[in-house]
Amino acid sequence: MQNEVWESDKLKRREEAQEFLNYLKAYRINKPTKSLVLNIDAEWGFGKTYMLENMHKQLQNEGIPCAFYDAWSNDFSNEPMISFMLEVKESLKPFVEEDTENLKSLEKIILGTIKIGAKALTKKYLNIGADELEELSKISIDQYLVDEVTDKTNTIIDDCSKKQENIKATIKTMKNELKSLANSFKNTNNEPLPLVIFIDELDRCRPNYAIELLESIKHIFEVEGVFFVMATDTKQLANAFNAVYGNNYDTKRYLKRFFNMEYKLKKPDGITYATMLFDEYIGQLSEKLICQTVPHGSDFNSILIFYFSFFAQSFSLSYRDQKQCLEVLEAILLTYDDRDLYTAKKLHFLFLIILIIIRHQNPDALEKIKSDMDLSSKTTKSFSALETLHQDYNLNYDNEKASIVPDTDDEYAPNPSMILTEYSKLFKLDGYSLMKRGYHNTLESKIINSINNYSGNAYPFHVLSTYPDIIMSATRYVQDEKDDS
Repeated sequence: MQNEVWESDKLKRREEAQEFLNYLKAYRINKPTKSLVLNIDAEWGFGKTYMLENMHKQLQNEGIPCAFYDAWSNDFSNEPMISFMLEVKESLKPFVEEDTENLKSLEKIILGTIKIGAKALTKKYLNIGADELEELSKISIDQYLVDEVTDKTNTIIDDCSKKQENIKATIKTMKNELKSLANSFKNTNNEPLPLVIFIDELDRCRPNYAIELLESIKHIFEVEGVFFVMATDTKQLANAFNAVYGNNYDTKRYLKRFFNMEYKLKKPDGITYATMLFDEYIGQLSEKLICQTVPHGSDFNSILIFYFSFFAQSFSLSYRDQKQCLEVLEAILLTYDDRDLYTAKKLHFLFLIILIIIRHQNPDALEKIKSDMDLSSKTTKSFSALETLHQDYNLNYDNEKASIVPDTDDEYAPNPSMILTEYSKLFKLDGYSLMKRGYHNTLESKIINSINNYSGNAYPFHVLSTYPDIIMSATRYVQDEKDDS
């Protein structure tokens, strides 16, 4: 059963998740009177949602009480606390439906949540409308001295006080019921089990929604035996809170009020992440591509993945940047018809993906390459060197990273600069000139040999001049925005 839960574990999170869950179980046994609010901190693309969803499934299979709340999908609600508890109730039903007392406890917690909802505080329970509150706020100290406060004001203040006491009593009852519920769950050795509530996508919510939910958890639901596990990009969550409290507010300290503990999710290695992206976006579409540096007997897609990961490293692409670049490649492959008899040519992957990355870093740099490839000019120019493009357009190209070639069976593993240089040399040559260049085991020869027919005076590599337009057209189908975080 556990193997089925982690069957599609492309980022290899199973082992880390198992360690994490073992920690929660041991923490519950060794600190039975403690609660826990733990934040799993990781940037976009690290697989936070996948890990949370599958830890939830694994605990369900093990019979450990747990619930899952997708904060983003409930962001439409004006009552985060009520929305949250109703979702939790549905998740916990299978664990309490055969226990009458636990079922009653759960119902009491729900009723208490509804009683102290935000709107109930201002309207139903305080019995004050918005107009009355506004009227009271206009009363000046000069108008009414303390001993001359009107009967109406006294009545409202007394009512507020009573309702506030009722709310405090309701919260106390809820905490006791939740504590009783949590302490009722035991393993076969009669040891306490944690009641784990997973909360995902909080950093994508409206700031006010996220704040109110966190406040509710901290002040109402944080009781012994109940463990809250959230997954956020803490930096993004802090930025969202700054939108409410201002840029000078210390949001990091503020967030520490809510989280007892923070766990840093391990960063997946480049090849593992690129493999996941290729499986999702490229797959069999790679049949429309050609790559000149595939060693004999090698898996074609594995070589494409290797080079993409290497180039991403060379340009310091974030995981979000990598996803967006492959979305552009996917759009190109979906719309490119390599079966057309007139244009029956496969796309040169190495050259194409470098242009996609360059365009992602700075669209003006791709425009420069396009102008260098302008066939209408009297003399076709060589492309600008990648180092020059980097200096002129701030491409974030790192020569040192580009010189560290990962392990490969191919003795010719060219970096992006080499590839752009070779294509630049070949682009302006006709078929006759290409034939005279010979068949040496070099990158140049491999590129030339990838063209089936380059005889006569034709310019077989001039088809590459269409690549910038193909790329720019494909970007209309995707949301690609450089990650500057």
